[in-house]
This record gives sequence, C-alpha cells and structure tokens, in this order.
Amino acid sequence: VTVLAGAVSVVNNRIVYGTAHGVAVLDGGSGLVKDNLIASNAGAGVCIGTVSDPHLEGNLIADNGGQGLAIYNGGQGRIVSCEIRSNAYNGIDISLNRAQADHQRHHPNDDDMPCPRIDSCHIHDNCKDGVNITGGANCVLHECDIFDNAEHGVSVSGASRANIEHSRLNGSRGNGLNIRGAGTAPAVFNCKIGTHGRDNVAVSDWAE
Repeated sequence: VTVLAGAVSVVNNRIVYGTAHGVAVLDGGSGLVKDNLIASNAGAGVCIGTVSDPHLEGNLIADNGGQGLAIYNGGQGRIVSCEIRSNAYNGIDISLNRAQADHQRHHPNDDDMPCPRIDSCHIHDNCKDGVNITGGANCVLHECDIFDNAEHGVSVSGASRANIEHSRLNGSRGNGLNIRGAGTAPAVFNCKIGTHGRDNVAVSDWAE
C-alpha cells in the first residue's frame, strides 16, 4: 500500500508478504492506518517519508524484513497502541538526516522540528534496537513498553533530541537506554528502566 500526497484510510486489512514495504506514506501523505496486520513484508512494515503525517492505531507490525516502522527525512505521524515486534531490523527507526552542525542551531521544541509521537505501543523482540533515533531527529515516546530486543532498548545518537516519558524499558540484550554522540540530549521523565544485558543507561562520546 503506497500513499502519495493525499489522505487515505487503510483499516482492518491483512498486508502481508509484500516485496517492498507493507505500507508507505510518502511525499506529504496522511490519513488513517488502523487495525491492520502488517507482517512478513520484504522491507519495513510501515515507512513514513518526507513531510508525511499519518495516524497509525491498533496495528500489529511484525516479522518484516526491515524495520517495523521507519520514519525519515521529516516524516511525522502519531502512532498509538501498536504492537511492533519480531522485525529483522530495529522496531522503530527515526532519522531526520540533518547534519549535526545544522541540527545544533535548533532547539528541540522549535516549530520547524518534525516530531513524530509514539504513544502506548509495545515494541519487543526485534532483531536490533527497539527504538533507534538518529540523524538529528526529534520525537516523543510516551507510555511505551520496550522490552526483549536483541540490542538496545532505546538508542539516541547523532545530535538527536527526544522526550521519553512514562515508558518501561526492560530485558533487551544491550543497554536499556543508549545515548551517544556530541549534541545528543534526550529528556527522560518518569521511566522505569529494568535489567538489561549491559548497562541500564549508557552515555558515550560526549553526549550532553
């Protein structure tokens, strides 16, 4: 399913065994993606591209060949009550692809900063990180359960800034929260970070 520059509703479908992404919302696309099984596609389960802003709710995104959810190059969206599990790469990838020096001139709350919001999602058993935020990206993770991923629970790097709120991180094999790189400065509020294979929280390479 590909949505280009318009609003489309994709509700209560089985989107499986595709040869690319399961759902791609690109070039300013929007609309509702709700109550779907998005599984076993060759690429990402869902891909949100440049200035696209869909609402995802109640989807099971599993067993895809790439990321569960990939948001890149200014994509936004609100992702609510989705289960994102057992994907071959990161559960969620968010990247702005902006150079660090450019990003550091902006405050994370600036109006021009794309800020996807992930609410009440279960992100688990993915083959890399549960959530990877990089390339100067910004996002909100709110009331999410992030557990049992093969690498880090949440990784924030590349001068990215995120709010991680009221979420639970547990049981991933790497670090629970991995913060890396100059200018990287997530804000963490009222989270429960349990036992992980390495450190519960790791900060490296001059993160702020």
